[in-house]
Amino acid sequence: MKHLEAALRLCESIEVNDGRLVGIPRDGQAEPWESFSSENWLEVMIELSRLTKDMWLQFDSYSTGRYQVSDTIRSPGVTLQFNDICTGSIFYSSFNCELTFDRSSKSNKKGDPYPDGRFRLKKRSSLHKKWNEWNMPRTGVGTIYRKMGLLKEVIFEGFVEKDEKLQKKYLRLLQLNWKSIEYLISQHATLHKTYIEITQELHKDYTTDLHKESAETQTGRGLEPSLTTGDLKCGISHEGVGVKGNDKPSIRDDIDVRLDSVAAELISESKVECVTQSERPPWEIDLEDLQQEETQPEEVQRTSIACSDPSEQSDEGWLFDFDNTASI
Repeated sequence: MKHLEAALRLCESIEVNDGRLVGIPRDGQAEPWESFSSENWLEVMIELSRLTKDMWLQFDSYSTGRYQVSDTIRSPGVTLQFNDICTGSIFYSSFNCELTFDRSSKSNKKGDPYPDGRFRLKKRSSLHKKWNEWNMPRTGVGTIYRKMGLLKEVIFEGFVEKDEKLQKKYLRLLQLNWKSIEYLISQHATLHKTYIEITQELHKDYTTDLHKESAETQTGRGLEPSLTTGDLKCGISHEGVGVKGNDKPSIRDDIDVRLDSVAAELISESKVECVTQSERPPWEIDLEDLQQEETQPEEVQRTSIACSDPSEQSDEGWLFDFDNTASI
């Protein structure tokens, strides 16, 4: 199973689609897979057929002639020969065709036989329908014989009708998806073990490369001191910041920093509130200011609201003057 193992190393998955080996190459393995598959695709197919134990067929050659249809009738036809790729057994399937010219020309007359190997199909004949079903290149019914070699590039599956004769109805291109191949691999002890080893090896290489790439781009991490205890804790290390040896901050230093911060905030708030001298905070009023306020004469403290013009004087001002005159 060395060819199948090599294919599994080069591809993430393989399958058989329309009789052709198709693979999804792993990263960086596109060219190696293309080169390998072009040279070893048949060997990979043979190893897969051994896992399935089914009859997989490859076109080998064809021949033309008149074949016995009944005791008295012989019909022109073309016989396709196939080989079992695993056992080498030979099988065949015959189709009707024309072996004579259908019109006259300078060198041939109508009804003259074709040279050896040449044949012509009728439209809607069974082989012409099969040719289209097999996804072969479109060509004229009189020139298909030139393209018969293309059938060697694909693998067929079929069933035996009698002896070595194949049933034409079930002669078709092989289809085998990746899930089916995975199942076949799991049923083969040695191949399954090898496949697991290949998968683990490739996964290990992938994760190793991924870790290398992430290590180059990942932000460095270090240990930072706690503000309360000074102990180192895990965190993001910033450039230019580090704690080494006995440079740990003490608890006392931490408390002093916090008090200074609170005091600065209080002073800042008081300066905003105390804009004028009259709005000074209580702790800025000294004792001398209090004494001056106590000794100031009552006449100065009381503000007269009398007006020089009696006609403009209010009732409150008139009562104020009346009280002062009575006291005198």
